[in-house]
Amino acid sequence: MLTEGAMLARLQRALDFGNNTHTLQDVFAALKTGEMQCFWSDNAFVVTQICEYPQKRVLLIPYLAGELDEVMSLQPQVVEHAKASGCSDMMVIARRGWEKVLPKFGWTRSSTVFDFKVG
Repeated sequence: MLTEGAMLARLQRALDFGNNTHTLQDVFAALKTGEMQCFWSDNAFVVTQICEYPQKRVLLIPYLAGELDEVMSLQPQVVEHAKASGCSDMMVIARRGWEKVLPKFGWTRSSTVFDFKVG
């Protein structure tokens, strides 16, 4: 079982990979208000957020980390949450290495994200 400090370090790495759109404190505040949700096990976590678009409601997974098997064991809970929340789709933002894993669990790559630093 990972320690709390190890899990926080993994979340920080996920935040760094996601271009630091959130701080740890931002994520904790969003979890507290329900804007974000978290699913976890001893060695993994998945942070979700429901996004409303004009044509559909999507469950976004902006952050996930942990032992691969445990991360993927959380998928049924996340899918049930998406269904219960009226979402028709789920999207994940993840580092490139997940591209090898996620198709084995029913995911398809639908786009690629590019970043551009304005300043």
